[in-house]
Amino acid sequence: MANINWRIKLIKSDGSLFSTANVADAMVRLRESDVSGADLGAYGQFTEVGNGLWEIEVGDDESGFYLVQISEDAGVTYSNVDGYAPKLLILNEVLTLANAQTVSGNKTFSGDNILSGDNSVTGTIDVVASGFKIGGTIVSVTAAELNILDGATLTTAELNRLAGNGTTLDKLLTDATAESISAPSKVQETDTHVVISVDEIADSDGNALVGKYRFQYVFNNTASDTPSATDSEIISGDNTVKIEKPNTGDSVYDSTAYLHVRVQFENATGNTGWSIVLDTSVTEPESTLTDAGVIEELASGTDNATAVLRAIVNLISDNSTIGRIMAEEKKHAYLSGSGAPSVSADYVGQWYLDTSNENWYKAIDTGNETRADDWTQL
Repeated sequence: MANINWRIKLIKSDGSLFSTANVADAMVRLRESDVSGADLGAYGQFTEVGNGLWEIEVGDDESGFYLVQISEDAGVTYSNVDGYAPKLLILNEVLTLANAQTVSGNKTFSGDNILSGDNSVTGTIDVVASGFKIGGTIVSVTAAELNILDGATLTTAELNRLAGNGTTLDKLLTDATAESISAPSKVQETDTHVVISVDEIADSDGNALVGKYRFQYVFNNTASDTPSATDSEIISGDNTVKIEKPNTGDSVYDSTAYLHVRVQFENATGNTGWSIVLDTSVTEPESTLTDAGVIEELASGTDNATAVLRAIVNLISDNSTIGRIMAEEKKHAYLSGSGAPSVSADYVGQWYLDTSNENWYKAIDTGNETRADDWTQL
């Protein structure tokens, strides 16, 4: 255990310092005592350090009550000093950290504490919330927030890439609630689907925000209607989607059929709210028969079925007709591949399916030097 040096300053009743400079035979001693101020025996003598200051070394495990006494006759007689008769010293929590040493066990430091020089600590340091400062500034981050970085391996340069306008982080954290979304529009309708698009949400510099577009829609016979959360919904990272139409014969086509669509954009910060609703009429797909349906129709024995079968027999017996049929079949077949088309289109209107991303392309031209220019993505 380390001892401490207890230093006191003594002033006489006339205001002068109690020192050997003013009292030639001045002496100061420390006596053990109790709460009542009883003299329980000698502890040690103070040493004069100058300017009325006296000092004595006390063990840091010797807390207790003490008497401070002075003598003006070289120790022949002593008297108690007011304020120090008795004086309670609590020393067992005091550590001297000026010298190199190892401190073990649980220690609690209260108030303002300053550690200078090189200090190493093993074990756990428990710092109260908002109790840690760097350069005089409180570190307000919580342990849970710091632990988010646990396991991160990114470098300083990689972390700095997240700073600056137009980065993915900026686009992700741009407040979506402050953005407005345009009304959706119908950009295409086929026998099987309707393509709906809405203007891309972007910041003031034209950078597309990172988030999702929520398309809510409903088919019915009402010219104006608003989809709700209970209706169909498509969530997409793209601002354009395909909505499948009801099949041929669906009751929605008993009168004019309408598609109603509203869109909302959302990201990590919130959402834009719902757009104005698109109300658009849709047409019923053309009736088509399955293979089984064709066979059933031809086997019905009606006059029309008999005439159709006779025409088929005549066509099959004509080689030129078979050639035309095969050419027509090729014309209506679609191309496919992994990724965007890299082949030339055979004819305008030809279809191509990107099997990797499930995107459809349609030929708008043929014979371009750059083959991809023959196609447009739907």
